[in-house]
Amino acid sequence: MWKKREINYNLHHICPSSRWGVTNDINCEMIKETTHSAIHTLFSNMIFPEQIIRLTDLSAKTLKPEIVSELMEILQYRDIHDPSLWYKEDAIWIPKHTFKK
Repeated sequence: MWKKREINYNLHHICPSSRWGVTNDINCEMIKETTHSAIHTLFSNMIFPEQIIRLTDLSAKTLKPEIVSELMEILQYRDIHDPSLWYKEDAIWIPKHTFKK
């Protein structure tokens, strides 16, 4: 007989807590433990624009060069390291100092 495997869930911060993400309903979601592990294996604690850059780098061989260029150009319109430009106000804690790259 096959043993039923228990599915475990973890709390995932959409904007990582190590990158000014707060723990609340807007910034957190419960996801499968295996999915949570896979996300952090691929993206560590990157914020959204950094994740796009990682995916673009990984897919550069299959994406058309003009698509890669367009994605990178779009990301350059904003500071990719400033979470206040990418996340809802309630999802991040805005420190008194400026964001560092």
